Amino acid sequence: MSEQRFDQLRFLAPVLFAAAAAVLVIVAALAAWMLLRSTQRSAPPPRPVIVEHPTPKHPWDALVADALRSGEIKRPVWFRHENVEVVRGPEDHVELRLLAPIGIAVESQTPRFRWTPAASCEVTIAREGNTLAKSGRISGTNWTPATPLARGESYDWQVTIGRRHRITSRFRVLGDDEARLLASVRATRNPTALGIVAAHLGVVDEALAQLAASPNPRARALAEKIRRW
Repeated sequence: MSEQRFDQLRFLAPVLFAAAAAVLVIVAALAAWMLLRSTQRSAPPPRPVIVEHPTPKHPWDALVADALRSGEIKRPVWFRHENVEVVRGPEDHVELRLLAPIGIAVESQTPRFRWTPAASCEVTIAREGNTLAKSGRISGTNWTPATPLARGESYDWQVTIGRRHRITSRFRVLGDDEARLLASVRATRNPTALGIVAAHLGVVDEALAQLAASPNPRARALAEKIRRW
């Protein structure tokens, strides 16, 4: 081999070595890329993260929990506390007092109207000034209308002694959805829930009775606040 040929090979050797090294790097990178693609294809897609929120067991759970947590229960917007005055009869000086329903809601469409003491009187039920039912002259301490009252309406009831002396109060009959809700809560036999829901609906008599029977001291404390409505 001539000296000139040897010099040429010696000059090209580093170049060839660098080219071979570059090829090896490219081949290694290509192999790694193909391996990564293969792994990605075979790996299952990541599962979406699902945040589960517990579903309330009953539709009234939030209402009950909020009342117990805050120690408060909102008075129904239509509710009004009534201090019914005593009416004295014109002849026998009977002091008549209305007992129920007084300013509250009732579940029954044929509620029992109560007063004391027994007297010769007449009971009238009216809505927006229109008379819907009359008892006629009766002697006793209670009366129940024969015709059911419409649900979701407010009424006035009045007891009249003689011709001029009368005493009046207001009440409301629960709507259909409200009556079904109250019946559903009652079926659970939970005095705390029943008392709070009954108060929310304005059925104050049942609310007070159930909250007083509750084993939860916070529920019993709510009864005292309802009495101050």
